[in-house]
Amino acid sequence: LHTHQHLSYLSETMEKDVKQYPPGSINTKNVKTILLKEQIEEFMQAFKLFDKNSDGIINITELETVLRSLGQTPSKEELAAMIKAVDIEGKGEINGDQFLVMMATKMSETTDETKECFNVFDKNKDGRIDATELQTVMESLGEKLTSDEIRAMIRALALPGEDFVTYDKFIRMAQKS
Repeated sequence: LHTHQHLSYLSETMEKDVKQYPPGSINTKNVKTILLKEQIEEFMQAFKLFDKNSDGIINITELETVLRSLGQTPSKEELAAMIKAVDIEGKGEINGDQFLVMMATKMSETTDETKECFNVFDKNKDGRIDATELQTVMESLGEKLTSDEIRAMIRALALPGEDFVTYDKFIRMAQKS
């Protein structure tokens, strides 16, 4: 649980840093310039925690343990693909730097998916979701909510005094769910 909390925090703080990197552009040469020092330390702490034999390498079984502890349930094929994507030597295992690349890439992909979801709500593309936009989407999903219920949802997510939800706030909400 402790590691999961750290990684959730890191994914929140990393969102702005990683989204500027297109898929495939994060590698072992640039990953340490992309991540904050604290993020690198936290990820390496998680890496070491699951590197059971302390050889500086995580194999597919150890990676499965890491991801399952984070609430993910990847198939063997997905695990193999994750390792293959960063395993430049083709050994079927990853070192610490490759683990950093894998985590940064995964966060970048998640950011893209979350942005697409946000854009579904942000009908006028102004970078905010207001009550009218939220009501439209909820109705299209078959949810009949009153104006008061919609305003309450916005207030729960918005900053004090604002009547809209920003992308950053939407990201934090999505990561908590």
